[in-house]
Amino acid sequence: MRAQGLAMMACCALAWTAHAAAAEPRGVSDSPAAPAVGPASPEASPSAPPTPPTTTSVWDDWSVIPILFYTPETSVGFGAAVVFSFDPTDGKAPLSTIGGGVILTAEEQLIFRIEPDIRLDSLILHSFVRAQRYPTRFFAAGAHPGDPGEPFDEASLLASVDARFRIDERVAAGVRCDLLWDELLERKPGGVLDSAPVIGKTPYVASGCGPVIAYDTRNDVRLPSRGIYAEARLLGWTGITGESFSALQSDLDLRGFVDLGAGHVLASQFRFRATAGELPFQLLPRLGGSNYLRGWFEGHLLSNNVLLAQLEWRFPVVWKIGAAVFVSAGEAFRRFDQLSFDGVRVGAGGGLRLLVNKRQSVNVRIDLAYGSDFSAYVDVLEAF
Repeated sequence: MRAQGLAMMACCALAWTAHAAAAEPRGVSDSPAAPAVGPASPEASPSAPPTPPTTTSVWDDWSVIPILFYTPETSVGFGAAVVFSFDPTDGKAPLSTIGGGVILTAEEQLIFRIEPDIRLDSLILHSFVRAQRYPTRFFAAGAHPGDPGEPFDEASLLASVDARFRIDERVAAGVRCDLLWDELLERKPGGVLDSAPVIGKTPYVASGCGPVIAYDTRNDVRLPSRGIYAEARLLGWTGITGESFSALQSDLDLRGFVDLGAGHVLASQFRFRATAGELPFQLLPRLGGSNYLRGWFEGHLLSNNVLLAQLEWRFPVVWKIGAAVFVSAGEAFRRFDQLSFDGVRVGAGGGLRLLVNKRQSVNVRIDLAYGSDFSAYVDVLEAF
């Protein structure tokens, strides 16, 4: 389970997806997204309204971010991310970006990612390639909050293309296709991954493809203060080599932003991800990490379906420094008849924000959250 807190640490600086993404299933960016980060995926809207052109210098087009961070999934990590922004539409669409970065952690996790996000008058083309070696922990479905997880190590390579056409200035629709190779390098002898019939234990190549549609009225793709964002996606997954599997995954992501005045913003998110069929555990929906249910280890809540609700109050402090307080609640379940209040997990906390590039709407956030335990996060971009 790729820690969204790690991938999105560098990759949110690279990815303009608000997503995205997992939690985006491991091997698949969320996003942010996401859309974004892996860290994660938050996922950028393909249909954000255009922003007026402004006078800028060449330095406004670049974000060069040396990274030193900590998350529960990674321990201490470091690396660098570079994002170049440009405007091929002369202000008729949001900025296009090309990003790349590499990070290495004390847990011997290594991630490299390159991510172009091209925004034209009528076409949004978002793609990325991510290669990683990632020791982490596996949590069986229904794991107790105090379960430390089972250590394992894996290598993966993911290529993704998301092409969307603008139907009007608020709506865009298109198709997303992913190609994933994954292999477990080490696992605990006699553990669940070694002895139980878990799909994903042996090397495989999988492809996922399907339609996506989004509605967006936000005033900014990465740091919105008002508007809504709604995205629906359906991916059909199939195993190409290795274990045989197939499934349909649906994803509904709803976000709302209310301008309370004087720089105060109330942000909310509801996300529902469902799986019909059988998939490797790396591709199953999950919660936890720096974007989805902060305070829980990423993947601690893992099953065929997940529900998540988040509420966050963001406000200015001084100069380019802001702050936020947040609360999240989520549940992972295999069947709908297993939904119950007893299965809901909650995380809450707060943190600081530093705006590092106003034109690109890039900020660094430092969060402290409590869920299954106290967790600290240093990340790039907001969680949603």
